[in-house]
Amino acid sequence: MLVEAEIQGREGWRRISIADALEVARRLIIRCPVCHQRLSVHKARADGTSRAHFVHWPGSGGCAVGADADADGVVGGQARPIGGAD
Repeated sequence: MLVEAEIQGREGWRRISIADALEVARRLIIRCPVCHQRLSVHKARADGTSRAHFVHWPGSGGCAVGADADADGVVGGQARPIGGAD
């Protein structure tokens, strides 16, 4: 499970926590630090059944972090990364 993501700032992409991502999610694009595909961030459920977490957008092409990825970290197809890999 991802515990950090990346957002693009003035000096390139930087890592942020889930808590920080929840605050900026509506204003900025959040990407995976591993595959550079777009992520959404989800709050913890009040009933305690789900912690705050990141989810890859549908059609992202898979990621080595995802539970449904194969041994090479690929889930069918190839998606285009967001931004450069800096």
